[in-house]
Parts: sequence; C-alpha cells; structure tokens
Amino acid sequence: MKPARIHGKRTASPEDRLARRLLSIGRAARVHAVLCVAESAAMCERVKAGSGKLRLLAASASRKACRDLAGQGFETLLLPLRFISRFKQAQYAVAMALQKGRVSPGERLVCSVGSSQARGEFILVLEVGQESSSLALQELVKSADDVSLPVIEAAIDVACEIARAARRGKRLGAIFVLGDSASVLDGSRQLVPNPFQNLALQERSLLSPSIRDLLVELAKLDGAFVARQDGVIETAGAFLVASPADVRVPQGLGTRHLTAAAITARTRTTAVVVSATDGHIRVFKRGELVMHVDPVSL
Repeated sequence: MKPARIHGKRTASPEDRLARRLLSIGRAARVHAVLCVAESAAMCERVKAGSGKLRLLAASASRKACRDLAGQGFETLLLPLRFISRFKQAQYAVAMALQKGRVSPGERLVCSVGSSQARGEFILVLEVGQESSSLALQELVKSADDVSLPVIEAAIDVACEIARAARRGKRLGAIFVLGDSASVLDGSRQLVPNPFQNLALQERSLLSPSIRDLLVELAKLDGAFVARQDGVIETAGAFLVASPADVRVPQGLGTRHLTAAAITARTRTTAVVVSATDGHIRVFKRGELVMHVDPVSL
C-alpha cells in the first residue's frame, strides 16, 4: 500500500508514523531489538525500512504474514494464542520469543501491537525477565477468579482436540464453562441424561488425560460442559440459562459464543468455546472475548 498524495505531496500513512515513532522510542531507550506483533506484514515492512542495525522480530497469528516476513529477513514467531488485550498480546509474544531462544533475559525490546489505524498507537518498552515465559497466561488466570492455570490449560487442550476432530467431514462445536458451577447450573436444564452423574471425582476431571477421548465423543451432543473451579466436570449436555441481550461478540460469531459471553457476564466463570464454523477456540471472561486460539498452530 503506497502513501497517499495530497496536492502532489506524499503524506505519511498511519503505519509510516507508527513505524517512525516505534524506531525513535527504541533508539532513545537503547533497545536490543524491535518486536512487531501484527496481523499483516504491512507495518513490519515499514519498520524494516528505517531500522538500521536494530535486530528485527515479528510475531503474528497469521501464517501468511509469518511466511511473508520470514522471506524479508525477519525472525518470525507464529502465535497460537491471540489475546484481545494488546498488552497481554505483547507479553505473550515476548514469552514465545524467550521460549524459542529469539531473545534472552536482560534484553530490552521495543514492541508495537497491531495497527495505529485500527485502535490507536500502542508501543511498549519491555525488559525480558526469566519469568516472562509464564506472564501472559498468568495474567489471564488473574482475571479468571478461582479457576487455576492447569484447569484453563486443560480445557484449552481438550478444546483443541475437539476442534481437530470431525464427524462426516463437519467440525464439532463445544462450550466448557469453568468455575462457579452452582450458579451456572441454577436454572439450567439437562438436554440429555448427565453422563458424569455416577463417576468418581478422578474419573471426571479435566486434568485427567484418560478422559480426553470421552470428552471428544460427548462434544457431539448438544449442550455445554460445566466444570468446577478445580476442573471436576459436573455435567455435559447442559442447556445454559443466560440472556445474550446485554453482551456483544465480534461479528460472525454465533449462538455458542453469545451464550458463553452471557454466562460469564452473569457468573464468576471462564468459558472456552470451540467454533463449529472455523474450528478455532475462543475464551470469554466477564462477558468479553479475552483470547483466540488457533488449534492447528497450538
């Protein structure tokens, strides 16, 4: 995309302005590298043009953007998780860069997330610490009331297995509602007999690997999985009582996502949703979408 011209003069695009400011802040802060977290290659290309000797890293949830940028000499990172919060997305990108050995503890980075054209300028100067690899998910857990990190991770893992499974070529959809199960079940009703009713606690825990195949099979049923904060599943096939009138989800998302947003707005829960349309996983908290997961990348 070429910058526009007004009365014969070239005007800077929002990406041009953000790239110049990013590099100016980076040089003033004496950073070791620039990290661009983007959905497309456009912003990163503008940073490269003025970067000089600064090391360039690019992180994206888009496979195409990663391929394009790798061909231009960027060190690239494919991000399986996409946090809706740009601050958390920056944390997560740094965590991935640390895990992959692209940055080292003690290094200083200047980081931009997304496009200034879409949601305003967002630039951070971050110093990489030994603990950075767990910061992003810990931030999610802080907003997840009493649901522990292992339970959230287990629910996302199971959701990915469901997303990869297919029935006659069709994707499966599912909802896992974690925590505050008494409030969730209050007023809800069973669409099918509860398959977990007579199972021992250890036999119906999300943390148990032996239950994964059963959960994938049960995802073929209508209704939601409801689990306690410790990961013990109370029921499957539940019809959730939640009014979606006061919540909004991104355009293109359907009834499952509206239900997940509504139930997390009404209760102290975290909801993990598998989309039967695109096969992706989305996490809701307090009525809002907080994370987007590509099951193939993960």
